[in-house]
Amino acid sequence: MIIFTLASSPAFAQSDREPTATDAGAVPAIAQNTSTSDANADLRLEFIPFRGVVVATERGSTGQASVEIVNRDAQPVEIAGIEHSSERFTAQMETLHSGQRYRLTVTFEGKGPDGKVAEWLYLVTRSEKIGIPVHTEVIPSVYTFPAAVEMGKFPLSHIRGNPESARSVAQILMVYRKNTTDFEIKVTSDIPFLKIESEQGPAGDRWENTLWLDPERVQPGEFKGTIFVETNDPGVPKLEVPVSGLLLDQ
Repeated sequence: MIIFTLASSPAFAQSDREPTATDAGAVPAIAQNTSTSDANADLRLEFIPFRGVVVATERGSTGQASVEIVNRDAQPVEIAGIEHSSERFTAQMETLHSGQRYRLTVTFEGKGPDGKVAEWLYLVTRSEKIGIPVHTEVIPSVYTFPAAVEMGKFPLSHIRGNPESARSVAQILMVYRKNTTDFEIKVTSDIPFLKIESEQGPAGDRWENTLWLDPERVQPGEFKGTIFVETNDPGVPKLEVPVSGLLLDQ
């Protein structure tokens, strides 16, 4: 289970799990999807840690995230129910102090297509509906970090004929398949002078791939290509990772 906790004006952020290549996606502006009365709710209600829910989970797992709603007004606020049309998540409201404090919990199962989806749910009171943005993400069973590899920019003379210098500017590509102990991969590239050395982690669920330029075969100029990762995961049998760099003719 992965729970994201964010500061004000939140965006998709990484949790304490291993980094993934998924980009951050902004929480949609409340004003774009709320009425005047809903906007006025910001003056009476405090949302902790913020007004929105962001939850992600790996495929086949379940994630949860919560937000507390605190009434700062003298008049009690009774939340009568929750409305949403999503098939990706379920939502439950818990009363912590009637009329004053509630906890909204969103439960999300890692099903459907990979990636992020932004949706809305609404808290129903006796006088209004209060919109809460909900962001969910299915993390692929196999993923790389980073999503693209930049080998850098430096003079060709720095590495030509010098394996030690070439290895000193190597890059690392991690490939993960969580919750397994027998993850296998084969890594190749269409760049002829890109050398790849792969080492499996002790838990059997990841590989560290060291990428460096062959000092005997490199040529000056910009290069772009692809790293191909073949896996034994039936759901993600192959990944393609862009790779690029620039060697100056110096």
